[in-house]
Amino acid sequence: FLKAVYDFDSMYGVTHIHHFVDDNGNVFIWKTNTSRLHAGTKYKIKGTVKGHDQYKNTKQTILTRCTVID
Repeated sequence: FLKAVYDFDSMYGVTHIHHFVDDNGNVFIWKTNTSRLHAGTKYKIKGTVKGHDQYKNTKQTILTRCTVID
């Protein structure tokens, strides 16, 4: 489930931060400048785990090279 999308300008253009939450409450973050998905929609994605982080006491899995699977 895509909870929110945040956009900001960077030196490489507009960057989209996709904030996903799965059925177990796990949080996944995907930063990209090539595609923007719609918040409030359930997606099935495939990507590479880049690392793990913590933001405001919430553990997050950082993803990269994601694609949406039909």
